[in-house]
Amino acid sequence: MFIHADYAIGHASKRNNIQNIKNFKLNGIITDCYRSIFLFDEGLKEFVERTKSIKGYSGKHISDSLVFDFDQKIETAQSVIHNKVIQSKTNH
Repeated sequence: MFIHADYAIGHASKRNNIQNIKNFKLNGIITDCYRSIFLFDEGLKEFVERTKSIKGYSGKHISDSLVFDFDQKIETAQSVIHNKVIQSKTNH
């Protein structure tokens, strides 16, 4: 099961904190929190425990979201998204 993610708490550089997404909570801490867009199986947790880093991990993973970052007016971004969805449906 893909239930583990890499969390960085307090700053984006504080990675290698592998947590089960079903159990993870900040417990009232007010700080920045970043989560990898990928979900991993138990292999990532074992890899990080052994190597102390996520760097170089090439095991199985999936994504549970599709993230867009537009630096445009919302109307322009909506138009771009609409056109990409239509294009995607046409190509597949």
